Amino acid sequence: MPAVSFDSKSFLLQSGRGKAVRFPLVAASFDATLVDRSDWSAVLAELRKAGFNSVVIRVPWLIHEPTAGRFAFDGDRSVRDAVVAAGAAGLKVALRIGPCVGGSFARGGLPAWISEFAGDRVREANPAFLDRVSRFWRRVADEFVDLQATRNSSGNRSPRPVIAVGIEDDWRCLDAKVGDAYFASLVRFAREIGVEVPLFTANSCWYAHDGVIDGWLNPVEIGRTVDELRQVHLDAPPLIFLQPTSVDGSDQVAGAEWARMAGAAVAARSDFVFEVVATRHRGATSDHRR
Repeated sequence: MPAVSFDSKSFLLQSGRGKAVRFPLVAASFDATLVDRSDWSAVLAELRKAGFNSVVIRVPWLIHEPTAGRFAFDGDRSVRDAVVAAGAAGLKVALRIGPCVGGSFARGGLPAWISEFAGDRVREANPAFLDRVSRFWRRVADEFVDLQATRNSSGNRSPRPVIAVGIEDDWRCLDAKVGDAYFASLVRFAREIGVEVPLFTANSCWYAHDGVIDGWLNPVEIGRTVDELRQVHLDAPPLIFLQPTSVDGSDQVAGAEWARMAGAAVAARSDFVFEVVATRHRGATSDHRR
């Protein structure tokens, strides 16, 4: 059986004895590029202590390719080091490689220069746009493909933590043909660069894209949303993304609200991602290192 797989209930990871064990995903977003590198270990340890078993690390295109053809994966922009640090903290990793990654990044992480090549036809099966995506992803692949859990073996001293890769964010076009063409290209590119783990997205779509687990964003009623997800995506675990906010919209969220949402997600038997680190950096976007 594959080292990482899933069914309608949860992700499945291969144990040391070769048997599949269930791995309910309880993840927190960890935007490494917006956290001082010196704080990575402390923040990751804090998340692990809080009960999370995984982190979702975004790879914002605008930070890692600030100008066309010039890649930046050094220092606190090192995707590889962030993944390794998460693994050292005992956390699995879901890596969101875009093109759009959402969160607190301007334009969802798309670089401003992309319009020079693709005009306003971005996030669709436009050959000019897809060409730049494929170039970026080939460079991103160098940072993580050998850190996928599929590369684990009995001889490995350090387990590989990457169990899933995310593509796109909040893509809600109602034209299924446009979506199918776009996501088919993204799935093909991901597999071509060496992605072996399951692919997921966060689009809240009522129709499924082949080869991708679709997660839903900020449901008002978690239990009902999970029931709907199970009907729409029959063979995938219900995956929800939560970004708690206070009543007045500030970043200060009462502990009771966190507990309520976590409890509701657990009760509904869903996999879920809390956008916890991102809320600390709201507004810190493309001005980083520019």
